[in-house]
Amino acid sequence: HQFRDFVLERHGLSLKQTDTKQLTLLQRSDHSAHPRSDGVTDRKIHDIDKAQELLAEQYAGYTITTVSFEDMPYREQPAVISQTDVLVTVHGAGNVHVIFLPSHATLVEYYPPGFSGRVRFKYLAECMGLRHVQKHARIASKLPEQKITVHLT
Repeated sequence: HQFRDFVLERHGLSLKQTDTKQLTLLQRSDHSAHPRSDGVTDRKIHDIDKAQELLAEQYAGYTITTVSFEDMPYREQPAVISQTDVLVTVHGAGNVHVIFLPSHATLVEYYPPGFSGRVRFKYLAECMGLRHVQKHARIASKLPEQKITVHLT
């Protein structure tokens, strides 16, 4: 919590203070993370519109915002997460942003087949005193180099 508060303060940010219900869906975008990258991102949500519809049914009354951190300056990333009540993601490195969630928030993490044993973000959420919900994601398509797109289920 001290690290979270330090980073937010340094960027002039604060934790969520409003009663509105905010759900943030983290979507990966294709990008080249480094020179050896082929520019195709693994574990993207296959049909983002269907995912948003599913979440709107499951989280009635929440404002749903879809973000892609690849398209966003770093300073804006904790700004978004610090105002989030429910963070919905597919398992991956971007889930480290869980450290910027308010203390009442929930991380909903979708795991594709073969990833369910990777619980590092579950442990991080628990260390932060947050609720973690593990859900199953189905493979929608297989891409080169063993990358996949997924459907939320």
